Amino acid sequence: MEKADSSSQQRFDRLEELLNSIDENIQELDFAASIDELQTNSPSEEKGRDIVLSPCFRLQLNASNTKAVLHYFPPSGEPPPALKASEIAALIVGAGVVYGLLEKNIQKACALIRDNPQSEVEVAIAAGRDFLPILPPKIGYWIGDEAEASSNSAVFARKNDLLLLVHPANPGVPGINVFGEEILPPPAEAMEIRAGENVVANDQGEYYAAIPGFAIFENGVVTVRQADRDAVCTIRISDDEMEAYLSIEPASGQGHMLSYREVRALLVKEGICAGLDDDAIRTALFSANEKEQPVKDVLIARGKLPLDGANGEILWHRRPDEIVERYSIKEDGSIDFYNLRDFVAVPEGIHLVTIVPPAKGRDGYTVKGEKLESAWGRKIEIRAGENIVKKENDCEWFAGCAGRYFYENNLLDVLPVLLVSGDVDFSTGHIDFIGDVIVNGNVLDGFHVKASGNITVRGTVEAAYVEAGKCIEVKNGIFGKEKGKIVARCDVVSTFLQNANVEAGRDVIAGNQILNSIVHAGARVQVQTGKGIIIGGETLAGHCIYACVIGGEYGVRTLVEAGMSFAVFKKITLLEDKKKILISHRERLEHFFQANKPSPSLSAEEKKLLEAAQKKRDQLSAAINQLKDELRELSRQLYPTNRPEIECVKTVMPDVIVKMRDRRYKIKSPIHNCLISYDEENDKIQIASR
Repeated sequence: MEKADSSSQQRFDRLEELLNSIDENIQELDFAASIDELQTNSPSEEKGRDIVLSPCFRLQLNASNTKAVLHYFPPSGEPPPALKASEIAALIVGAGVVYGLLEKNIQKACALIRDNPQSEVEVAIAAGRDFLPILPPKIGYWIGDEAEASSNSAVFARKNDLLLLVHPANPGVPGINVFGEEILPPPAEAMEIRAGENVVANDQGEYYAAIPGFAIFENGVVTVRQADRDAVCTIRISDDEMEAYLSIEPASGQGHMLSYREVRALLVKEGICAGLDDDAIRTALFSANEKEQPVKDVLIARGKLPLDGANGEILWHRRPDEIVERYSIKEDGSIDFYNLRDFVAVPEGIHLVTIVPPAKGRDGYTVKGEKLESAWGRKIEIRAGENIVKKENDCEWFAGCAGRYFYENNLLDVLPVLLVSGDVDFSTGHIDFIGDVIVNGNVLDGFHVKASGNITVRGTVEAAYVEAGKCIEVKNGIFGKEKGKIVARCDVVSTFLQNANVEAGRDVIAGNQILNSIVHAGARVQVQTGKGIIIGGETLAGHCIYACVIGGEYGVRTLVEAGMSFAVFKKITLLEDKKKILISHRERLEHFFQANKPSPSLSAEEKKLLEAAQKKRDQLSAAINQLKDELRELSRQLYPTNRPEIECVKTVMPDVIVKMRDRRYKIKSPIHNCLISYDEENDKIQIASR
């Protein structure tokens, strides 16, 4: 039974691995702790007594017997004893040392003796613990200290004032020596303080005044003598007249207490009339009159600072300085000089900025009611260029066209054309622009130029990648070197193509010749000016090809094809590859189901895994069926015209291969001024001289 369970487990393990591979699919950290070796030196305390353990070993103790040092003296004229650490430890314990033994140091002593048998060795081998002394009670605070520092008069205390604070005694901690004996700390001198008349004490050593009066501390007794005194009120105004503070010394004995009316009258006298906090005044009076507590610098009035208006502001929805670093860094740490970041490109209509105008501020006032003027915010300095569209009271700015987005000298603008004054090389890096690109120089090997609009190169294009959302025009020809690629959604126009790879959604027009190149055009290929030659490579057009000469004199293999959409063909090829992969995955699952029939003895986990596999198979089948539908639709789009043509006004040379639909024809002898077309009725290629 166990073997059957094991076999089932293995099968489902394989199923789980299979599912993981279809879905395409931690390192634990090691912590190492380091322990510092105990390093001990000879005791530095006053020397105590010595204990002889053997002729070669002696213990030296300090005066308190809390440290013991082992001394080794080599025997004269005799070989040293071959003692082990355990034997030395036994000698030490035999002498009564039982507490705080440092076993590592005993082993260290053995190693030192073994390595240096004729040298004296001194190692600490036991450490006890000294006692912590008893600290007597002490006075931490006495009200008379701070009062006498500012005045020579008697010390007046308010009700509930802290008069005296006594820190309790510290009981100390006994120590223990290396013989395991307790070391008691010596007794401390006692201190006795008592609470006298009108004084309340607690267990924390705090002594408080029970009434307002004069505090006296004599012969260890704290007392308070009652006194009559009127309440005293003071007003303090800050230097900038923005805050006013109230202080009250409460009345004592039969003294006069302050009223709310008296405080308000004093405020009027001081000129305080704005920003009053009535609740703060009443709370202060309650503390002074009812609780007999002093009031110190309570904030009862506060002015309001002027608030300057908010400055004008630019709220960027798309920043023109998004480029953080000019160079990008590769994974290996090297700098990618091809991928420079030199500009920001934006599409037409994108929301660029919101201009927030400046605002008027809010006036302020002092506690004396004086007005403080506020200021307007600063206006933002920014101007809109020609290609900026303003909306909603000129506050919302949008891109009026696609192009290069920049902000210089307070001018925000979008240029629809990116002009490269020289070559596309390491000084510019790759170019990826929303808009048109004009290159006055050449596009050198290995560089990319991409644009959503047209690309014009006034020099040559070497083994580079050039891609345009519209047309590509190259004035001085394309030298692909069998590495570069030219891709245009519309037309590609060039003086000539040599060892190039060109794809155009519409037309490819070469002014002179196409040599050993791969040319795919969605509509037509035209080479009719200058020599008008197509030699070597393959030239494919969705509709027609026009040339003066096709092929070379020495039988260079040249393929020309008309009537098939290369873009659709490429997509069909990709979908067919994807379909094959999905079918392979489904067949692997089907193979598992055929080899492993469902069993009622499956565990819950195995049933769950089996359901996941069945669901995955169904998903694969649905995806395969969808791909089949797409392929059927694409097959109807593969041939864009029923009348493909290849027109050659001079000569089609021998060994040229002509392809239309599924038919191929190899030219065996020169044909002059001819039109090659497809006869759909007879499903054949026909050639007619003109």
